[in-house]
Amino acid sequence: MNVMDFWVDIAVNGDGKLIFVAGSPSVGKSTLMTLIAKALTLWGVPVGYFSLEMPCEQLARKMMLPYARLDEDKLIFTTELQCAGGKTQEFKKDVLCLAKSPLYVDDTAQITIDSLHEKAKRLVEQNNVKLIIIDYGQLIKEFLPYGDKNSLFERLRNIAVELNIPVV
Repeated sequence: MNVMDFWVDIAVNGDGKLIFVAGSPSVGKSTLMTLIAKALTLWGVPVGYFSLEMPCEQLARKMMLPYARLDEDKLIFTTELQCAGGKTQEFKKDVLCLAKSPLYVDDTAQITIDSLHEKAKRLVEQNNVKLIIIDYGQLIKEFLPYGDKNSLFERLRNIAVELNIPVV
C-alpha cells in the first residue's frame, strides 16, 4: 500500500480516530498535511482543514505552488499571471482544479475547542467531510500558551468519536 492509498483508506473507511503527526519544528508537518489534504480532495474526498497557524491565503499559496511544480521565486503576479518556463496555462488549470475541489478551510485564529467542534460537525453534516485536519492543535485558545496536552488530546479524540471520522 502506498502513502496515498493509506490516507484515502483512512479518510473513506476510517472511523473516529485521532491521528497525531509530530516532529521537530520546520521538518514539514504542515507541508505534509497540506499535500495530503490537496491530494485527497483532488480524488474527490471532502476534507475540512483548520489552519490555526497560517491565514487561508498563505495556506492556498503553500498548496498551489508545489501542485504547479513551481518554486515561489518563479511565480510573478502582475495584471496577468506569468510563470517561468512556459507553465502559465498548466498552472492556471491546476489552480482551477484545486479551487473546485471539496476542501473546506477555516483559518480562525485562537479558535475555541467548542467552536472548532461545532464547525467540524457542520462540515460533516452539510458537506459530507470525511477527514478533519487541525494544523496546529496546540494553538486552540483554551490550551495557550502551555495548556494541558492530555485534556486537548482527549477533547479532540471525543470530536473524532462523535463525528465518526478521523481527526488529524
